Amino acid sequence: IVEAMGNITDDYASMKDYQEALHYGKLVDSIVITMDINHPYFKRAQWEAKNTTATAYYHLHVPDSALYYAKEMKAIHIKGIRYLATGDLLLANIYTEKGNSDAAFSFYRQAINGIAAYFDLTVAQVHDGMARLFQKENKPDSAL
Repeated sequence: IVEAMGNITDDYASMKDYQEALHYGKLVDSIVITMDINHPYFKRAQWEAKNTTATAYYHLHVPDSALYYAKEMKAIHIKGIRYLATGDLLLANIYTEKGNSDAAFSFYRQAINGIAAYFDLTVAQVHDGMARLFQKENKPDSAL
């Protein structure tokens, strides 16, 4: 059930229907807490539910709720650079929206440092986020 619901949230997110992605993300989160914590899929399902919820709140411009779920997501330790880089990038974007440039730059840099072997798309997303933040900080030379 959790995996099928996760696919539904992915579909809504891909259509940029973040309100529905949030609805299903919270639903998945409520199902995950009923799972056996020893189940091999438990941590990943828990991480995915928090990520979906945090990302939906971020895109709905509710940064305090996005930050809450992103911090919960980041506290779930899963091996794999994808999870670390995704979490760092999401936190950087949230802190940018909240106007906390120091924290945003810190998480953007953590994402860059941690993703040397990660997909080029993520690297491009990190650089895009940093460039937007440099522009917002009126440092256009740094954005290049």
